[in-house]
Amino acid sequence: MVGGADISWAQCPPERGGLGNPLPRPGAAFVVIGLSSGSAFTTNPCLADEVAWARAQHVQVAAYVFPTYPTNAEYATYGSKGPYSTKTVQGRLMNVGWAQAAYWVAVKKAAGLTTPMVWIDVEKRSNLLRWTTRPADRNVPVVKGLVAGLAKAHLRTGIYTPTAHWAEIMGGARLGLPEWRTVGPLTATDAWALCNRPSVQGGEVLLTQYYTSLPANNYDYDVMCPLLRRGGRLTKYFTRY
Repeated sequence: MVGGADISWAQCPPERGGLGNPLPRPGAAFVVIGLSSGSAFTTNPCLADEVAWARAQHVQVAAYVFPTYPTNAEYATYGSKGPYSTKTVQGRLMNVGWAQAAYWVAVKKAAGLTTPMVWIDVEKRSNLLRWTTRPADRNVPVVKGLVAGLAKAHLRTGIYTPTAHWAEIMGGARLGLPEWRTVGPLTATDAWALCNRPSVQGGEVLLTQYYTSLPANNYDYDVMCPLLRRGGRLTKYFTRY
């Protein structure tokens, strides 16, 4: 079982807007680094430090982002330009997703993070919902625009999502992308078992996650599924530093 972790703004100290969660313990084989700070058009304030840590540890690296439904200002600013129609709400929302992709591509480049994969974290947060109750004609276009924008930048994409969140936010949409699944506060054995369970949106399950929730020891652990290690796939999704 190959183990790793995911890190982002939560690993920043409180004075930099984070939660002070620890970086991965020695021995992590890979890491997925968050480019965002919990919502669209934001940057992980500790991104440069975390990229430097990954380089020093010589681990396999991928990235992830946390999209959200646009505010009125974001909709007006980004929906009115882009590759999709500005005459429909759906087209404008896809333009917003496209703009989110462009934002994070620039963030990734500025941090010197070179990796072929960006996972898209689709979930709701209790203090920042930022998704509508209309999955098909409101939420899905944002994510599809984001996927298309990242593909334009020659980046592979996949979906991280809890099953219930995908059903609520995306209405069970079938995108057929690789998946990174979570079992929540359970064990590595539970996460490993999830590799062989059905996907939520039609893609292959390549990573799974479990985490601890102790106040002073909040780690996010990840497990590579067997499919990811077959046929030279690893280099399609990770870069070794």
